[in-house]
Amino acid sequence: MPRVTVPAFQNRKRENPLEKDLYRLRCDDATLGQTSTHKPQLRLSLSIVDGNEQPDGSDPLGRTLADFLLLDFSASSQKGSEFLERKLDEAFLAFGVEFDEEGSFDPDDFIGKEAVGLVGTTEDNWGFPQSSVKRYKV
Repeated sequence: MPRVTVPAFQNRKRENPLEKDLYRLRCDDATLGQTSTHKPQLRLSLSIVDGNEQPDGSDPLGRTLADFLLLDFSASSQKGSEFLERKLDEAFLAFGVEFDEEGSFDPDDFIGKEAVGLVGTTEDNWGFPQSSVKRYKV
């Protein structure tokens, strides 16, 4: 049978999820969007600018990940709401982004700023491991 080329796989490098650790993260982009249940969320596109060598010997510098911060957690349980609000507060403090007395902010204020985050592994919607920010260090 002839070989088949999949354009999405060309030059694709498989990387293991990052080891659970603290990493210095730079925000490359910040966009507003919605969850699948139409709740507003902030998506931070992050690059690792400092971190320890991985168990497989790879350097984490330049690896990218995204963090999705829910902006309306009113329908969550009390415990869930407290966690989501704390993580959102930590992100604002860690990146040095401020909001006004009405709770408004400009997502662009995150771009180019750095913060330290605890990165660990979660599973995506299909059960594949992926790196994600658990908390931000303030």
